[in-house]
Amino acid sequence: RASGIAFVFVASSLGGILATWLLGYLLPAPKYTAATITPIGQVVFASLNLLYLSQMNRAKAKTRLSVAKHDEAEHLGDRSAWFVYTI
Repeated sequence: RASGIAFVFVASSLGGILATWLLGYLLPAPKYTAATITPIGQVVFASLNLLYLSQMNRAKAKTRLSVAKHDEAEHLGDRSAWFVYTI
């Protein structure tokens, strides 16, 4: 959890830095094409990740109906049917 929280803080800080560079320093004012495509690509990637994790949660919910928790192997981590991704 600690690593995940630190990663989120770093990623959110990098977003501001990237926006400043893309819209100010790296590209001239009339052509913000790359500066527009970059956040759109990030939104598409985040949406696909959301759909993927939702699908994984649905598949794990189906597996939990047929498998008892004590019948599952130990130390599976996020591959366990009882691990649910928080979206």
